[in-house]
This record gives sequence, structure tokens and C-alpha cells, in this order.
Amino acid sequence: MREIKFRKWDGNEMSETFQMGSVISECISGDDIVMQYTGFKDKNGKEIYEGDICKRILDKRHRFIHDEEWFDLWFIEWLDSTCGFTTTYIEKGGKLKRNSFSQRFVEMDEVIGNIYENLELLKENL
Repeated sequence: MREIKFRKWDGNEMSETFQMGSVISECISGDDIVMQYTGFKDKNGKEIYEGDICKRILDKRHRFIHDEEWFDLWFIEWLDSTCGFTTTYIEKGGKLKRNSFSQRFVEMDEVIGNIYENLELLKENL
């Protein structure tokens, strides 16, 4: 069973994680954005939360290149319509590409930021 825990963005900084058993009303305010842990970790052991931006290394037939490394960027979100986490990336031209298949989390190589502090990571790759 996966561990249930959260973190929050208060508009200025990302908080440390807090457990489900915490008194949540003391941990968050009305303006905070709360993100849940997916239960997965990247190749470095960093926990993946909704809102995280992850890099996945690809072969050269795919999208972006940086220092001879081909990759695409994904962000993690919760979809109420499927009651689950999904991986989403932005294709060139701004079209969203979603995949709710959990295997995608296992394929994430590295968490490189989140959409609240590092949105430019996604925008610069459009």
C-alpha cells in the first residue's frame, strides 16, 4: 500500500511534506495548493508529487535535445474524471497529451521541478 502524504504551495514556497494523520487544518490555509504524493519515486529516489515536472530520456527520434540528450518533459496531475494521477506533456503548438497509464511514472527519469516554481521549464520547450 502506498504512503499517503502531501505537500503545499503557499504562493511563495513549497512546504515540507505532511502525513495524512497530521491535523490538516493546521497545515494549510485557504489559499494554499495541496499536492498529493503519487507513491512513485524518480531514478534518484526523489518522491513524485502532483504538480512535479519530470524529464524522461528518449532516443533521438523524439522531441527535444540538450547537450546531445534527447528527452521530453511531463508534469504530473490528478484527474477527477479518472480518479487518478496522470502524466501530461505539452506537444509543440501547445496541445496537451495525457496518459493515465501508471507505467509512465516508472519511466520518469528525474524530477526537475514543479509547475509552481519552474513553469518556464515547460514553456521553453514548446
